[in-house]
Amino acid sequence: MDGIFPAAKQAPLRRPGKFARRTRRKASGPQQLRICKLSGEVVAKTNTHRHTTPMDLLTYLEPVCGVSKYRIRLLHDGQRLRKNGVRRFSSAEDLQVVLLPYVWTNSNSQVSRNLREALYEQDTAKLKKLLWRPVDPNTTFPRSLPRPITALEFALLNQGPRTKTVLLTLLEAKAALDRPENQGMLCTALKHGEDECVRLLLKHRADPNGSKNRIMPIDIACQRRPEQGSFQREAPKTVAMLLSAKADVQPMLRDANSWAMQPTPRDYLDYIHPRTLASTVSLVRAAVMHANPTFMQQLVQTAENANVCILPACLCSAAYGGNEHAVLWLLNAQAAVDSHICHLVLRGAHHLLFSVHARRTALALAAGRGHCGIVAMLLRARADPNTRLDGQTALLQAAAHGAPETVVCSILKAAGEVNREDSFGRTALRLALLYRKPPDLQVVQALLQAKADKQHKDQFGRSPLSIAAQKLDGALLNLMQDDAMQK
Repeated sequence: MDGIFPAAKQAPLRRPGKFARRTRRKASGPQQLRICKLSGEVVAKTNTHRHTTPMDLLTYLEPVCGVSKYRIRLLHDGQRLRKNGVRRFSSAEDLQVVLLPYVWTNSNSQVSRNLREALYEQDTAKLKKLLWRPVDPNTTFPRSLPRPITALEFALLNQGPRTKTVLLTLLEAKAALDRPENQGMLCTALKHGEDECVRLLLKHRADPNGSKNRIMPIDIACQRRPEQGSFQREAPKTVAMLLSAKADVQPMLRDANSWAMQPTPRDYLDYIHPRTLASTVSLVRAAVMHANPTFMQQLVQTAENANVCILPACLCSAAYGGNEHAVLWLLNAQAAVDSHICHLVLRGAHHLLFSVHARRTALALAAGRGHCGIVAMLLRARADPNTRLDGQTALLQAAAHGAPETVVCSILKAAGEVNREDSFGRTALRLALLYRKPPDLQVVQALLQAKADKQHKDQFGRSPLSIAAQKLDGALLNLMQDDAMQK
């Protein structure tokens, strides 16, 4: 039978033509979400698509309600929404918000003891659980001397691997930094060397001038010294952070001890945190690198009134740090273009300001750091490229520290002596080959074109040619041989 009746043909599948009209399902738009008090007053209106979970909505309501999220509770149809739930707000609905008061505590209550234990153990999970009860993050704990201690201060003094995390948790719970008990938080963080905690406190608008005595946070930051055997190659970061937060430097600058290497103590505070010229130099290093030139101008003006020549330190710091605007302003302020300073001062040894050893000019410092614009600016101001201090010239510094070809060529065009020796008899070509891995062929070629001596031997009996042969660098050897053939 199947062979008699042919199989029925299926209708061909029709596909839409090139210009067929297509309809697309319209996506549902964002629905409005209203948050009201129990009295019916509308607190906020938002879109459901902006908040995927109740926790996102709690974070959104923090600035609206003026309290931390730990005190906010959300209700829907009389049922409390779990903060860690995954409920999505997909349709228009009304939610009720309730602001809870803090749990009453005293110094002997179990809640207070649990909070202190969580801070001591740096247990953030336990701390957050207590804050959700909610417990006041400004709780104070009894202490015999000198006064009760706040939760913020307790967390900061309890040094450990999670100090910053615990401190951040308390600050997110709206712990008040402007309370009188917390006025010395920045000073405490600076004394313990907690730079990240200092940054965190300033981010949460801690008072940069807050202190319990006349010693300000800027004083403690400027008096910090690097650890033994280590140097700060950049400007003091904590001082720069305080300047950016508009710390007041006038009390420090008005003190006569700030301009003396051997200050005269007046009370016990001067013995604990002495203001000296060394701490002022730390302020100089941060001020010359700051975007606001007001701090540097205040320093220079006050130094002139105190009859202290601070301009050389300012110019050398600005040249070392690469601040072209500060260098230009200092040159216009009649700073000596060949100013020099002990380079260890720029690495944290501020007490060596008047040392006659290891001194380098501003041009040599800028050349060693590879600051092309500052090198050109100083050379235009008639800086001497051949001044030899600490056995080094600007060209030797540039060659030894890997400065780019532009810096080397600028010094050579300014009549820099290409075969000038350092204290060990090494020339710029010898230093360029020794300290560069691999050597910069463009710098080597620039030195060779300036008639650098390839056969010159230093006190160790080594010449640039012997060093090039030892490196087994074909391109370098070809460059040296081509220069010899041209001569």
